[in-house]
Amino acid sequence: MKQNVTFSIGSIALIDKADAQTGFFKAVFDGIGGRARDFIPAIKLLMVNKLEESVAIHRVLDFIPEEKLTMLGFRKGVSDRTLNRTLERLGENRKFIMDHYQKWVKDNGLVDKVQNVDFSL
Repeated sequence: MKQNVTFSIGSIALIDKADAQTGFFKAVFDGIGGRARDFIPAIKLLMVNKLEESVAIHRVLDFIPEEKLTMLGFRKGVSDRTLNRTLERLGENRKFIMDHYQKWVKDNGLVDKVQNVDFSL
């Protein structure tokens, strides 16, 4: 008999809805993943981790159930190596990503002339 698994899908729904409405992942990360099939799902996994658990990268897979990985778009199981390669690619292409992110922010009307800096801790 299979064991029931319970997990929150709020962050996945938020990420998927934002992507569907604005094309975030294609606009910002297109062309960076190379031949990696699970590049965008790995980025989504890193985002979900930050929104929910916020555990160290080498511990993420200990906290994420297999069903949640499927919802994120992984075809097969994911390894630490996949996540580390994703982080490496993101780091190597940070300037490219930031340029695309700034363009995406501008194109979606998220730029405001008035900026309020939050100095609270």
